[in-house]
Formats: sequence, C-alpha cells, structure tokens
Amino acid sequence: MTDDTVIRGRKVIFLYPHSVVADGLIAAIAEREYEVHRVHNHEKLRRVLGRPEPRNALLFVNIDDELAEPEWEKYIRGLRESPETRDVHIGILSYNEDAALAGKYLMQIGVQAGYIRLKLGLEESTRIILATLAATEARGQRKHVRADCNGILNVSLNAKHGERTWRGELRDLSVAGMACLFDTDPGLAPETRLGGIQLNLRGTLVMVDGTVKGSRQANSRKIYVVLFDEPLPAHVHERLIHFIHDCLQIQLDRLMDSAAASR
Repeated sequence: MTDDTVIRGRKVIFLYPHSVVADGLIAAIAEREYEVHRVHNHEKLRRVLGRPEPRNALLFVNIDDELAEPEWEKYIRGLRESPETRDVHIGILSYNEDAALAGKYLMQIGVQAGYIRLKLGLEESTRIILATLAATEARGQRKHVRADCNGILNVSLNAKHGERTWRGELRDLSVAGMACLFDTDPGLAPETRLGGIQLNLRGTLVMVDGTVKGSRQANSRKIYVVLFDEPLPAHVHERLIHFIHDCLQIQLDRLMDSAAASR
C-alpha cells in the first residue's frame, strides 16, 4: 500500500449492493469505523476510481444485477488492467454458486478481495467481508473516520461557555471530536470545558460535552479542536456514525457528478 493508504485507509465501496447488503452489512461496516459507500452508477464510478481520493478503494461488485455477467467481466477486467485503477481491490458478491464462475474471477481475472457467495447468509457474509477489510488494512492507522462537513447543508452547533451560548459551524466531525469555528470568536483557551454542545446534524439534534484541545488560524478566523467526553451514550454514538456515513456518501456522490459533468 502507499503511505497515504497506510495512514488514511481505503474507501470501501459497494456497487449495486443487494438489499441484504445495503440494509444490514453496510451498517455493520460503518459502525466499525470504516469509510463505506454505496454506488448505483458503474460508469460514474469508473471515472473517479483513478483519482487520488478513491485510488486504493476496496470495491465489492454485485454481478447479479444491472449488467449481464459478460458485461461485468468486461468492466472488472478493465479496472484490473488499467494503470489508473489497478490499485483498486475488487471483490465479487453474488448468489451464484457456480464454481467455474468463481474460479474465473479469482484465478483468471485475479480479483483480490474474493468471491463471496451471499447464500451463506448475512451473518457469514458480514464475517467474511470484515475479515477482508482487516486483511487489507482498510481502516489504515486512523482510529476514527472523520467527515468533512464543508458544504453540507443544515449543519450547525451551539456551545455554552460562561454565561453565553456561542453559535458556530462544523468543519469536520468524528465520534471522538470535532473541528469548529464560531460566528464570534469566544477566545477559548486549551482545556476549556464546553458543556451542553448542541449539534444540529441535518435536522437531527445531538447533545455532547467536550474539552478544547487547541486551535489554529484559518484566514481571519480561528478553528477550534474539541474532544468529546467519553464514553458517548449509545444513541449519540449511533447518530454520529449515521451522520458521518451520510457526509462521506454525499462527498463521493459529488465527486462522481463532477467527473461526469467534466466529460
């Protein structure tokens, strides 16, 4: 893996995921702090897989839908043979248990992330895919997935300090903490406690407490880094994970749309 992949990990992408995967397995992967996405346009995806952001992605392809199997073979061979996308690790998801079909993808085409037979059931499929993510170090060295909140509509925060409540905006967010700035700089020193932080995450309100760990200048404004008190309540953790997953999905969708528009 490249140094960047070792640090940041891999994007995990499910292309045309089966309903059992979309409803259960993807949620399980997101909960374990992997950067996971679902995609429903193979052509748009192909245009961005060679870009720096998803260059080393782990791509699981549902070959049961959208295209005939020979077309999927052509698509996947193209990804494997192109210098721009050969670093993408590909796995196959299918209800087809034909050993010859599995052998073609594993031995002839050389997909790196296996041929997963979904008839094994959700629990076993989840176990296999999580083992694949661990083996390919898809999480990288990071402990938590962080979402860039720039350009995400209906996202804001309020934080209490002293006798005042300060309104601000999120720059990025993980379950461990956030980077934020305020409409008016409250002049917070390191180790300042912030109680009753209210996060408005696209209409979902989440309450956390935290401590300022530092700050940095961004043009004329100051960005504060705040770590949340641990452990988070289970419902707060779940809401943060859901929001982070949504942000990551929005950004990949935007990347694919911009690639399509530039052609």
